[in-house]
Amino acid sequence: MSQFSTIGIFGKRAAPGVEKALRALFAYLEARSVSVLCDQSTAKHLPDLNLKPLSTDELAARSDLIIVVGGDGTLLLAGRIAAVHDVPLLGINLGRLGFMVDVTPDDMARSLDQVLGGDYVRDERLMLSTTLLNNDHEPSPVIALNDTVVRNRDFARVLEFDTYI
Repeated sequence: MSQFSTIGIFGKRAAPGVEKALRALFAYLEARSVSVLCDQSTAKHLPDLNLKPLSTDELAARSDLIIVVGGDGTLLLAGRIAAVHDVPLLGINLGRLGFMVDVTPDDMARSLDQVLGGDYVRDERLMLSTTLLNNDHEPSPVIALNDTVVRNRDFARVLEFDTYI
């Protein structure tokens, strides 16, 4: 198993408890002499730490592992960013359901001890590639983890499609 010497932190933009979880995570990682990076949005939660925030792309490019603090939606967003650089993700769940993000803040230290000690299994996921056409009909490629939603701007509902493979 690989060792993670540089860990990126990607936090939910606005959520109850995100600042407390981020502070605990930064303290945990610093105590283990791990280099810690964060994106601009995450740094705004912790202005007193004088962090040097990076763009999300630079965060993914420079990280060996990205720890996502948030819920499934935050993990899906981070997945698009991390996939370009083949960086693994670990999620700390601050959301309601946690289908994909299953480490709780209370279990964070124990889970991170295992991961940093090499006791983990990397679960590879398929990514979806979608091409969007903007108003000028210019193609814009987008990658996604889990799903792609096609909807009209004013009205959203679930559509069922028959799939033939």
